[in-house]
Amino acid sequence: MKLLASLLTSTAATVRIVVSKNIHITPPSLQSHITLAQSLWKEVIKPDDILIDCTCGNGYDLEFLATCLPQGKILALDKNENAIKNSQKRLLQQNHANDATSIHFFHQSHEKPPYSFDINPNSVRLIVFNLGYLPGPRKHNDFATSGENCGTTIAESTLKALFSWCLPSLMPGGFVSITVYPGHGQGEREHYALQEFARNLSPSTWRAIQHRPINHRPSAPYLLTIYRLFRPSPSIIHGPSFDIKQQKQVRHLEDEVVNNYLEKSYNAALEALRVYDEQQL
Repeated sequence: MKLLASLLTSTAATVRIVVSKNIHITPPSLQSHITLAQSLWKEVIKPDDILIDCTCGNGYDLEFLATCLPQGKILALDKNENAIKNSQKRLLQQNHANDATSIHFFHQSHEKPPYSFDINPNSVRLIVFNLGYLPGPRKHNDFATSGENCGTTIAESTLKALFSWCLPSLMPGGFVSITVYPGHGQGEREHYALQEFARNLSPSTWRAIQHRPINHRPSAPYLLTIYRLFRPSPSIIHGPSFDIKQQKQVRHLEDEVVNNYLEKSYNAALEALRVYDEQQL
């Protein structure tokens, strides 16, 4: 009996140690910007969602999105042809080719919505940007404003994408995830422009959150998220007698207001970017 009790005590102690190790979870506030982004993506993705990777690069983010979405659609954009090929190769290597999730590739800049694919307003759950250098040899024209002359993403293109099609396409509860790299010339411009754009968004429709430790160096990468807030349906606001046609009319008017605020944010960011560029001369 003493031997049995000793074994049980020893086993219990071992189990406690193992369980303690297994349940250790890094709090979100201590995660890297990449791990934090993936945690937030995983929280919101649901079957049959539409997800968009605006900068698919070498396919790392795209691969994670594919593992989170059992069925649905993922649209992957990149203006670099090698990036598209690398992403496709990575998905094949990871056996995502036969998944129920359909992945569509678009060799284009994210400035415009995916060609040949209609994206309805309020239909997309998650849009991902991983900004910074494009795959391939790096160019060093830090303050070029043309995508042809710079090996990085461009502030003007990213702002245009957010204003013209990304945010309008988000469903309530969906969000845009933007990994920002301020550590080089174009990245600093993009950071500055995005800060101004997010700061001017209407707080009644959007929740912009900067995930960035205060005591990190200013040039460290960080995550910026822009959530579309839930809105009560017009039938709740105006009573059950509010018919479907009237509800659609109210929704249309509300969307017009949202788009007007987006345009103000976009123009404010462009003006701030102009001032920033003048200060660099």
